[in-house]
Amino acid sequence: MMSRVVGEKERHWLVSRAGTAGTPPLAVSLISWKSTFLESCLEVLERLMFARKLTTLLKPNSMARFSLLMEQQVIPMLRNQNGFQDVLTLSAPGQDAVTTISLWDSALNAEIYSRATYYEVLKRLAALLEGIPKVDTYQVLNSTFHKIAAVAVT
Repeated sequence: MMSRVVGEKERHWLVSRAGTAGTPPLAVSLISWKSTFLESCLEVLERLMFARKLTTLLKPNSMARFSLLMEQQVIPMLRNQNGFQDVLTLSAPGQDAVTTISLWDSALNAEIYSRATYYEVLKRLAALLEGIPKVDTYQVLNSTFHKIAAVAVT
């Protein structure tokens, strides 16, 4: 027996015929369950913590100034953003490269930040940056710092 996805027209017809002769109540129940299940899955995905990783090169001898600007200007801006959880700033000794990892309570709040405030952050750091920073985004699967439970992602 082959299964297929029920289209919106068919779903509407089945739901409108629920309880009438010839329409199996089980079909209506399964469609309703499938819809509820998918909505629940989307809600879970929206609530998973999200990370943005920014990697960039700094101009020579600007690491101390970068660290000061992060501490005095950028981190306070981040703290004012909805959903912001934490930020880590990493550098390799003797190199002019930095990586920042910001943690967000959801992909939506990280996206809102990236479309607005992120450009203000870049403006404040522009004099210290060599080139354009590279930004990658990640779903956080687990963390001991924030006690995030591991989530199986299929």
